[in-house]
Amino acid sequence: MPRLLLVAWLFPPHANVGAKRPWRLARHLPSLGWDVTVLTQAAVPPRFFDSTPVALPDRVRVVRAYDPPWLARAVAAIDDRRSYSKTPSSSTIDAQGSPSALSRWLPTEPAVVWAGHAAARAITLARSERVDAVLTTSYPFSAHLVGAAVARALSISWVADLRDPWTMHFSHKAKSAPTQAIERALERETFRRASAVTVTTEALRDAYRARFEGRAERIHAVRNAFDPMPLPPLARTAGPARLVHFGHVYGGARSLATILRALAELRRQSGLDATRVVLENYGRFSQQDLSLARELGVEDLLSLQAPMPYDAGMASLRGAALLLLPAWESEFGPLFLPAKLYDYLLVGAPVLVVGENPELARIIEETGAGVCVEPHEHRTIVETLRRAIDGDATLSGAAPARAAAFDARAMAARFDEVLRSSQARMWHTRPR
Repeated sequence: MPRLLLVAWLFPPHANVGAKRPWRLARHLPSLGWDVTVLTQAAVPPRFFDSTPVALPDRVRVVRAYDPPWLARAVAAIDDRRSYSKTPSSSTIDAQGSPSALSRWLPTEPAVVWAGHAAARAITLARSERVDAVLTTSYPFSAHLVGAAVARALSISWVADLRDPWTMHFSHKAKSAPTQAIERALERETFRRASAVTVTTEALRDAYRARFEGRAERIHAVRNAFDPMPLPPLARTAGPARLVHFGHVYGGARSLATILRALAELRRQSGLDATRVVLENYGRFSQQDLSLARELGVEDLLSLQAPMPYDAGMASLRGAALLLLPAWESEFGPLFLPAKLYDYLLVGAPVLVVGENPELARIIEETGAGVCVEPHEHRTIVETLRRAIDGDATLSGAAPARAAAFDARAMAARFDEVLRSSQARMWHTRPR
């Protein structure tokens, strides 16, 4: 029975969407024959703690020792009243894209400070568990330094999973020149030394294959996924039609500006008011978008809500008249597929995607999940909102059969293929 060490700094009960992918792998790889040990952070700050119950098979061991003891003690001692489910609804955020001063100068982000501790702990675990392979998943990108150290120490296969682009990320350009140079070198070494690299979109796979031509056959696309869960019946609730965006709105490259302008147009045309429609956002809302809503006179249609536990969030999405999905509008935008896409496919409510992203548009079309438009298609956006507000039954979401390709069990099966082929290659090329 092969044994896998999964190094994932983000893992439940952390609320970050990045924790979901490694959790789903840990949950489903055992059914494909793997024993899994997870190395993750020791303590989750209260404002990032998600109370949603998570199930793991008996053959999964979770070791919370990625961070050094001093950091774990500091996090555990935090008296943070801004808990995950009580974040003020008025919380706003400036446009994303400018890293903190610390991140500008620390390659792979601040977590690199304890990467040495994580590597030592991972090597000890890998030896004691007699693992056959190691899989590292980023963010933080320093997790791949941990994977490299384990693979070198034990001469085992290593799969590096990039949930987001590394140097092909819009925030990378905002870092200092020395940091950019170091990260390019670290990225190059990761692609050179890893047995395989997985990314979450076909567009990013193709971009990395073009950059690292000599390693192209070892770079794979394994998209994110959803885990099937019980959901309430799909039915329109009483009250105003709910237009729902699940997550943060950053403004700039990822904004609800086109939706706000369409709502303003509907208000001009028909006197639309808060008894007929509400735009709910669960997460922080950009100051830029909030200012635009005030300028357009539609601020009264906004309901800014705190994030909620995952299971409650899925029930909330299920009852929406329309789910909103703005794509990243930037040079690197087509390389991303927003993780909330898969939650939207699971719940089956209709989706409105606004943005230029061919891969995203193809998924929406293939699953019948809703409507995908470019930002300049103002008339189509207005008409789609009108249909949702009026309860048009022809505006439907993804059918379960069509969305099945994005089931987490399919994702785990793809990872199983990558892991086993990497092992086979390792044994084939190992000196006898």
